[in-house]
Amino acid sequence: MGKIKRILENRHRFIEYFYIKIPFIILGRYLAEKLEDTSVTPNMVSYSSILTSFLFLGVVYVKPSSAWLSIPLVLLVGITFSLDGSLARRQNRTSIFGSWLNVISEYSSYTIMGITFVYYAYVVNDYNNLVLFFALISYISRQGIYIIYPFTEAKIQNVDRNIFSKEFNVADERIVTKLKRTFTYNGYTYILIIIFGIIFEAHLYYLILIAFYGTFSLIGGLIVVGKNVKEHEKKNSN
Repeated sequence: MGKIKRILENRHRFIEYFYIKIPFIILGRYLAEKLEDTSVTPNMVSYSSILTSFLFLGVVYVKPSSAWLSIPLVLLVGITFSLDGSLARRQNRTSIFGSWLNVISEYSSYTIMGITFVYYAYVVNDYNNLVLFFALISYISRQGIYIIYPFTEAKIQNVDRNIFSKEFNVADERIVTKLKRTFTYNGYTYILIIIFGIIFEAHLYYLILIAFYGTFSLIGGLIVVGKNVKEHEKKNSN
């Protein structure tokens, strides 16, 4: 509890994170502290996130009507995303392979959970094609947002892959900044979208809402990244 208290007291750093990430980050750091001197490695945590995603798929596929039972699995996947990095730093086990595996495990987990949620929405709504359409739009937009980072990093030399995130991570108390931090469509947001989607049984209106939310977030992300890359190019040319 002392570690969590210190994080909360360090207010300036605390508010730099997306608000929705805060519980996952705190819990991930707390678990990393407990696992520091154990045989559990960061790579094990990364592998476990993929395994847990497949368990989520299995529960939903076997009995979609009881998909609510899989909600703890979705939350567990989110915790592993924070835990692996925190544990790697505590155990001083950072490596190129570990960093690569972390990205692959996150992308794989989001893909598995996203496809599973699309399937769930389609089945619980009696194979409604309109539901399928909006569920796919929400999934595709999330995947599009995710690949902005590696594509930008691969294409633009020496560019900060977090240029999109940094647009919203400034320590500022303005209401606009608070709203941006709260509603930025990151991976943890997608986890909550899936959880609420299961709770609301993937209602059509809910799917329409997140489809538009995802689409506008993707467009906004591309504009922000394009603007920052342009500024980066201009700065380097001077």
